[in-house]
Amino acid sequence: MQGFCPKGIAAGTTTKFATSCKTPVIPRYVENRFGGTFGGPVIKDRVWFFGSYQNDRQRSKQTATSGGITPTPDGLNILASAFPNNSAVTALKTFVPYGIKAGNPSPSGNITNQTVTNGTTSVSVPFAFVSRTAGTLNDDTQITGRGDWQISSKDRFFFRYIYQDSLNSFGS
Repeated sequence: MQGFCPKGIAAGTTTKFATSCKTPVIPRYVENRFGGTFGGPVIKDRVWFFGSYQNDRQRSKQTATSGGITPTPDGLNILASAFPNNSAVTALKTFVPYGIKAGNPSPSGNITNQTVTNGTTSVSVPFAFVSRTAGTLNDDTQITGRGDWQISSKDRFFFRYIYQDSLNSFGS
């Protein structure tokens, strides 16, 4: 179920699969592929050229859910209040999923409370998986070229140029 609402169940309803089911959203996906080839003689029966260009651009948004649980935003506030000036709590608030705002991170699935202690103070902290939606891109450019020269009936010379540049990212 992945937290999505079954048919006939309103968004936000608690189900046996999630504390709050969500209406499924079809992710956006755009792919643009273009290019061409060109070639021909430069000097009849002596020198030829050929070139090609292709570009493939893909853009989409993808939602990913973490593989482990982490304190929720409320849990981070509880930890900061219970353990002020604690470097580990500061690191959690800065670098762990909710410190990185890209993709609008939010708790996913069931929220469970865990007891956290430093040996003298104990607090109940809500934990959950983190889900975020971020843009992904894939750009692939390919360029090829070739030149041929027939120097004599027995001698030939050619050169070939091949170039590819790929940029791939995933927003998780």
